[in-house]
Amino acid sequence: MKQFWPPFLIRLALAASAAVMLSCGSGTGISTSCNPTALTISPTTGTADHTALPPGNQVQYSGMLQYPSGCTVPAIVPILTWTTSDTTDISITGGPANPAVATCLNATPQPATITAALPTSGLKGTASLSCR
Repeated sequence: MKQFWPPFLIRLALAASAAVMLSCGSGTGISTSCNPTALTISPTTGTADHTALPPGNQVQYSGMLQYPSGCTVPAIVPILTWTTSDTTDISITGGPANPAVATCLNATPQPATITAALPTSGLKGTASLSCR
């Protein structure tokens, strides 16, 4: 003799499983606890010749955000803010997203620090640039 679940039990089971699935995230497909944990810059060190014509006097940097294991990485790259510690000898331009281009204007007495920051989180990553 076969026993079938009454329709109300099937509906109850479906509603319970839907509630569990919805409770696992914010409803957008990205968990609210999946914020970036680190920001790394590539390359970590760069060298360019300030007397060369572009692109020989430039280094292109990109930033990469790391997320906790199991998180869904957003499809839209967050906006990074790019700066240099030596604004006399190096200019840096970065659009609203990656990458940034650092241009050597003069030789640097020591390597400058290139910094990318994610303003919304306070995360920062650094690299260095030597201009000869």
